[in-house]
Amino acid sequence: MLTGVWGQPPADIKNSSIFKKLQEETNTVLDIQVVPVSNYDQNLNLVMAANGLPDLVHAFNSKAPTLVKAINQGAFHDLSEFDLSAYPNMTEIPELIWNNSKINGKIYGIPSPVGLNADGFMVRKDWLDKLNLKAPTTLEELREVLIAFREKDPDGNGKKDTYGLVGRGLSLLGAFGVHEPQFEDDMMLLNWMTDNYKEYLAYMNDLYANEVMPKEYFLMKNSDMKNMLVQGLGGMYSTPLHAAGEYTVDIQKKLPEASFTNLSPIQGPGGYTGQQKLGYYGMWLIPSSVDKKKVPQILAYLDKTASEEINNLINYGIQGVHYDSIEGQKVNDTEAQVKLRDEEAGQGTIVFLNKYRPYNDVTKNGFTIDGLEEELIKSIDEHIELTSASLFDTLISETYSDRYADVFKDLDATIVKVTTGEASMEDWDKYVAQLKANPTVQQMMKEFKAQYDLMNG
Repeated sequence: MLTGVWGQPPADIKNSSIFKKLQEETNTVLDIQVVPVSNYDQNLNLVMAANGLPDLVHAFNSKAPTLVKAINQGAFHDLSEFDLSAYPNMTEIPELIWNNSKINGKIYGIPSPVGLNADGFMVRKDWLDKLNLKAPTTLEELREVLIAFREKDPDGNGKKDTYGLVGRGLSLLGAFGVHEPQFEDDMMLLNWMTDNYKEYLAYMNDLYANEVMPKEYFLMKNSDMKNMLVQGLGGMYSTPLHAAGEYTVDIQKKLPEASFTNLSPIQGPGGYTGQQKLGYYGMWLIPSSVDKKKVPQILAYLDKTASEEINNLINYGIQGVHYDSIEGQKVNDTEAQVKLRDEEAGQGTIVFLNKYRPYNDVTKNGFTIDGLEEELIKSIDEHIELTSASLFDTLISETYSDRYADVFKDLDATIVKVTTGEASMEDWDKYVAQLKANPTVQQMMKEFKAQYDLMNG
């Protein structure tokens, strides 16, 4: 197999007790080629170009242009042709994740599930309580709450130093219907070309005019936004739903009475706030050079690795050697045991299929705050039921992937200018019209439309 490692690679795979145990438990002889994640895609491209693919290949970016091109040229088995229902651990992966990982409507890789999750708005619950505000249920109520967080001194220090919204409020997109497909002739409009997106921009422009966001919000890095939130200066943030738990733990180190909670999806003119995540990260592919008779054996290996036992083996090592005890996803070990495990297994070597845990992003944290885990799981369920994923996370356009950086080099700056009022809505209309008339962009939209038609029969 060809696979990647996030940190330190294993010192000696062939003599590692962990990898020996992996082969013993799966009844498999493994020849593992490990490449650092930092240059993995480049290495995979070279191997594909040289027709030197091994029996099993891990792809971190399952929609990478070169990989999709290789799939279209027949380099990998269509696994839809095999009976995947014969593998019990794989059957636990829900249809949602299988569908999101398909390429050209078919299964070319086994997705490595990371659990169900969605983006949504987390909010300072204690600020709502202090200002006698209810959790907003409409976009107008959301606007009022954000303005109150800026104007009404929710931290009680007598200064106007708090902000309603940190970041770009991307969870608003769903409420304006931006994730819903729109077409013109044989083209699928890019989501920011639609009138729905223009409505989102107008809403953001109004928030900015009311000083709801920091003046230079667009220059803030993720670390800056996190620092602002855990220091108690921001009231709302668009983020994966499990983060409300992590940020609550962090902020309570400084402000014990503070807490974040997730808002329920808010209905807008085109849908609900929030966006489903794809539910997987990376996938395993089997080259078509592998004899079809061997494919079921390789699938059986992957299925076996998706068990809790094998996941624990690769993540934590062997009990009594690399750790003392394990409870759920919490392990008790010493520094010496961790050092030995890192030497033998490497730091994040991908040789297995993740076990499907529906709410893994939540449950892996082991939150000790009473009721927090249950609250986060309920929030995820709400969002999975009401929101959708972005189609542009699942559809493929080779032209879009190849030319995005140069064709849309001014897009982000133009969005910021319209939001801050430096550019008008008329300026935005001209910008969109100019790009819609661009032949390269039109080719992208035709490719997306063809993919959409293929996925929807």
